Amino acid sequence: MMRPFFGAVIMIFAASACFVRDSVMPYIVLYPEKGKQMVRFNYFAPSAREVYLAGDFNQWTVPRYEGEVYYEAEEAAIPMRREGDYWVTEVLIRHGVHYYKYYVDGMYWKIDERSHEKVQTLSGEWKNIVTVQ
Repeated sequence: MMRPFFGAVIMIFAASACFVRDSVMPYIVLYPEKGKQMVRFNYFAPSAREVYLAGDFNQWTVPRYEGEVYYEAEEAAIPMRREGDYWVTEVLIRHGVHYYKYYVDGMYWKIDERSHEKVQTLSGEWKNIVTVQ
């Protein structure tokens, strides 16, 4: 069991997935563009009806719900499209380290368990990490 470093954050890192070209990796950096890079996110969720990507790069914006009624998705919400058992999207993200999660079926916040790049906050919440260089 790992202990927090100076009580701040427990970090788990492995070899960076951004250089692997397998389409089922959690994310793949596709191409650069002036201070930003296009990143393709892949999330395995065969039983999901809809999935949104949210993170600090879009201020954690997801569509709002009231009961089963949809409200119009905010402009910054990032919907993902189904490709077989995976949900995918491409997002232009500025350079740096960013935190993200998936919002599944309008009620569940999920991390990608396949990703080796994640962090646990002081409150115990897990978030995925994407590093854009």
